[in-house]
Amino acid sequence: MNKSSNRHNWLILLAIAAVMALLAAVDVINWNQARWSMGTLVLASALTLALSYCRQMHSPQHNSQR
Repeated sequence: MNKSSNRHNWLILLAIAAVMALLAAVDVINWNQARWSMGTLVLASALTLALSYCRQMHSPQHNSQR
């Protein structure tokens, strides 16, 4: 996997959480059970985005542009 696709991994987690929210909204899955999984996915998405941003800021390519 190249670096450009790694930058968007957080979107995959967020998309899964959105699908779970939709399924819970139409009563396909139980909301009480789904909310913990969705919360975990959203938190993982935020942490993945933050980690991706930090890696980008500390990359040799970014430092050479300063």
